[in-house]
Amino acid sequence: MCLFRKDGSCELEACKPESCKRYPFTDNLERIISLINIIESTSVCYVVFEMIEI
Repeated sequence: MCLFRKDGSCELEACKPESCKRYPFTDNLERIISLINIIESTSVCYVVFEMIEI
């Protein structure tokens, strides 16, 4: 699924770059921890909350 296309389709499915295949990189423990920290920050930082809310 492509976030850059309204219908979510991918025209590059057969030759999709590795970074697209792995997105959102949740196979990486450091990335998961980073995402959790961002979510936790929404309770104390209005700017982060606004970014996540969109």
